[in-house]
Amino acid sequence: MIARILTGVGRGLRILFALSVFFAAGDAFDRAGLVHEGVAVPCVILAVQWLVTLVHELGHAGGAWASGSRVIRIAVLPFAFDLTTRPMSSARRPRGSDIAGYVVVRWHPQAQVRDAAVMFASGPLAELLLAGVLFAYAHLVAATPHAHGWREWSVALAAAGTTVASGGAVINLLPIGGSDGVRLFAILRRVIARQSA
Repeated sequence: MIARILTGVGRGLRILFALSVFFAAGDAFDRAGLVHEGVAVPCVILAVQWLVTLVHELGHAGGAWASGSRVIRIAVLPFAFDLTTRPMSSARRPRGSDIAGYVVVRWHPQAQVRDAAVMFASGPLAELLLAGVLFAYAHLVAATPHAHGWREWSVALAAAGTTVASGGAVINLLPIGGSDGVRLFAILRRVIARQSA
C-alpha cells in the first residue's frame, strides 16, 4: 500500500516537473518575442517533446544493442515500430512502462546486470547529449549576424529543446514512479547486496 502511494506521489511529481519544463520551454519563445504566434508555440513545444522522447528511446535501444541484446520494439506514444516485422502501428502504454515511450528488449543469454544498467542509463544520457548539441547550436545561431528572420525561431526552438531534453534527463534519473532512476537504483541496490553478501 505504501509503495503504491509513493509511486502515485512520484508520478505526480514527475508530471509537475514536466509541466514546469514545458512552461520554461515556452519562456524561450516569450523571450524571443514569439508568444504572439498563438497556439503554434504549444504545438511546437509538444513536437519538440515528442522528438526528445524519440531520442531518449533510441538511446535505450542503442544501449541494449551495444550490450548484444535484440531490440524488438521502440515506441514513442502513440506510435510503435516493431523491428521484427517492421510495421508501424499505434501503441498503448504497457502496464508499468514509462509515460511517453518504451523499448522492448530480448536480452542475450549471457546478459549481465551491467548490461541492464547501460540500457537504462543510455536514454537520459542521449537526452543530455542532445541538450548539449542544441545548447551549442542556439549560441552559434544567436551569434550569426544576418539570419534573415529565421534566427528568432531557430534560437527559441533550440532553447526549448535544450530545456526539454535536460529537464527530461533529470526527470528520468529521479528514482520515483517507474522512471529509469528507479531501475538504476534497483540495480545499484542489487550490486551492493551481492558485494556485501
